[in-house]
Amino acid sequence: MLGYLLYRGGLKLNLKRFFTWTGAALIVVAAGVFGYGFHDLQEAEVFPGLNAIALEPHEFFARFGRTGDWLQTLFQGVLNVTPQITWLQLVMWAAYLVPVMALFLRPATPSRPKPIKTPETAPSS
Repeated sequence: MLGYLLYRGGLKLNLKRFFTWTGAALIVVAAGVFGYGFHDLQEAEVFPGLNAIALEPHEFFARFGRTGDWLQTLFQGVLNVTPQITWLQLVMWAAYLVPVMALFLRPATPSRPKPIKTPETAPSS
């Protein structure tokens, strides 16, 4: 239905804004996967600090009386959030998210077109 409305002109969609928001969301998901990988490396005892807990997301949701709620499950599933986030996992998540998001959201600089070489301007041999 959405595709039909876009096709027929019944729905106007700013594609630049749409792809900026979806791209930013994908970067957040990728940062979660990156951080989760470090958590797995801590479980495999490649990196220390498995017991150095920085955050426990279920406590955040418990403050609002929403433990075991679909919103918590969605949050943890989409962002690859573990029940206990270690300091290494949090730092690596931020170390990925901040530079990648900054590069993604930086304003585009227009490129200069290359001059077209015509027989008159081409160097003669």
